[in-house]
Amino acid sequence: MLHDSMMSVAASACAPSSCRDAPALPSSFFDNAIPARSRQMRLAIELAVAGVFGVETQSLDNTRRGIARVALARQVAMYLAHVGCGLSMTAAGRLFGRDRTTVAHACLIIEDRRDDPLFDRALDLLEWAVPVMVLRPGPFLSGPVLPDE
Repeated sequence: MLHDSMMSVAASACAPSSCRDAPALPSSFFDNAIPARSRQMRLAIELAVAGVFGVETQSLDNTRRGIARVALARQVAMYLAHVGCGLSMTAAGRLFGRDRTTVAHACLIIEDRRDDPLFDRALDLLEWAVPVMVLRPGPFLSGPVLPDE
């Protein structure tokens, strides 16, 4: 279900204890959040999740459940917004156009699936990568940074 190339990265790049030390977002990150910050956070989460689960970023925005792997990827995205980025369930729901109870359900589903070591390793890597992507100044938003010639 998870994209094979990302799973090999997750398995090799993440030592068991190192991913738990993910960089924390500053507590003021979402105080009076400006829309650009929200867009940056959502885009970072969507790009990371879409790459790992092999789904299109547009499919994560669907208002309907869709196929199972897209629904799971969307649940992971909401989980990462809440757990990885420290948003409240209400803020995470608002970020994805969902209710806080939907985020709570997604978190329960994802926590249950973390019993699978491969899935848990992928989540560890995502929990580390997403806050780094969010805090990074915008190059990933507009494409690769090309060296000056």
